[in-house]
Amino acid sequence: MKEDRWTLKKLHIGLRHQRTFMVSDIHGLMIDAVLALQGKGIFPSDAFTQIARPDVLSVLLTGETLTLNLNVDGVILSAAVDEEHPATLESLERMFATVVRGIATLTNAGDKINRIGIVHEFELSGFENSAKAIFAEHLKIDLKGIPDSIFIRLALKNPSSSALIDPAKKGDYVTVFLTISSEREQEELEHIGAEEEEKVEKLPTLLKLTVDHQLCYVPPVSWKKARLDAHIATSEKYIDQLKESRININEMK
Repeated sequence: MKEDRWTLKKLHIGLRHQRTFMVSDIHGLMIDAVLALQGKGIFPSDAFTQIARPDVLSVLLTGETLTLNLNVDGVILSAAVDEEHPATLESLERMFATVVRGIATLTNAGDKINRIGIVHEFELSGFENSAKAIFAEHLKIDLKGIPDSIFIRLALKNPSSSALIDPAKKGDYVTVFLTISSEREQEELEHIGAEEEEKVEKLPTLLKLTVDHQLCYVPPVSWKKARLDAHIATSEKYIDQLKESRININEMK
């Protein structure tokens, strides 16, 4: 299967730990620890330029392409990806691991991790009608009318590989959330005449496909035992298999 239509738009790496309310009392210390990383190692000097506190339980550090969410439930590092900023999962992993090591001793949550997750957000273009393409290929339902939009979300759960071989890990499991939705290219409307605007608005020409690959630990584990690198490798293999699967998105029009 050709991969040229799979355009990676965003990457997210996150961990969830048992809720620790003391995090909301030490956001200042956590921010100082993160900002001290800028300009060192893989971190650019202007990685985070804005700080916001959307609620009492979390704080957001944002930059041109990076967003870091520190909250009472865990940590999420996100990166926007484009030709000018071609972030890789490997570079994001290194930044994420550095952040976690820097704040783990502050939160006392480093040994209470119950989930790590990797999220890929893809965009696929070139469809005459992306909603119709999904209907025609995968939903064999005789519906009247032209498909105008579609949103599909699947949740798939399996034992983790470690649970199959280690009795002490029998509670661990992997969950994958797969989301497929049709989208419109609104920016194109600025370049067309008013007479064609209504027609174009009715034709979603993009597909957005999000793969959220989560490894859940029962009981919780320490950061050292979370094995982020192994989970990243597994998630990338899952993406490769998905691209080679029977979805055949590249064959759709």
